[in-house]
Amino acid sequence: MNNYGVKLDSLDDALIDIQQGKPIILMDNPGREGEGDFLVSAAKITPTTMKFVLDNAKGAFIAIFMPEDYATQFGLPGQVDASDNQESSQTNFRLTTDTLYGHSGCSAAERAQTANILGGRFVPYQTGENGRPFDYSRLVSGELEERASTPEDLVRPGHLVPIAGNPQGLYARQGHTESGIELMKLAGINPPVVVDMEILHPDDPYKMASPAQLRGLADQYDLKVISISQICDRLGVEEKKF
Repeated sequence: MNNYGVKLDSLDDALIDIQQGKPIILMDNPGREGEGDFLVSAAKITPTTMKFVLDNAKGAFIAIFMPEDYATQFGLPGQVDASDNQESSQTNFRLTTDTLYGHSGCSAAERAQTANILGGRFVPYQTGENGRPFDYSRLVSGELEERASTPEDLVRPGHLVPIAGNPQGLYARQGHTESGIELMKLAGINPPVVVDMEILHPDDPYKMASPAQLRGLADQYDLKVISISQICDRLGVEEKKF
């Protein structure tokens, strides 16, 4: 048994699910945050998958992990200067954002479209039954069709929180951010942008979900659970001691 105390799935099986747009659960070192997060390819997430993640993580904070230079290219500056970052793990939070074509920006469909845009795709979702329509009157290109996205498809601020990874990757910082980016690269997804949501304890307001609860959630929905340790092993990166 590994030091997570639960069965972990194979990294290769998780990569297949990522390529298919399915969520996976990624656990970090028990001595670090000791948390599990849902990860989904930003380019491939759908409104249905976004709602699943929101419902089952029991939270509302959707982060979008991406390389630092990519965040800059998309016009997403840091929320504070690096020297003023007081966050405990030095997480590189960027300016929040929404799709240009939404209303409040908060529905699962709007957040999925925002994630797709950040993942390099503009996907013209239509209104669901009794749902509010997207507003495509501000369309930046002439045709309402799927295409490569641009920074102009976004408004700032918004409901999704981009987080930039350390340019030195897992060699410098072994968090969910850098690990998620590396997972996308291993899955052959470019740009390597990933939707992340931390999974809360289902009952206790003071806790995050335990490894046993994460394993149970994964088994219930046929999801893969992997660890940052497995990614470090695959890339030949020495895991830090926490």
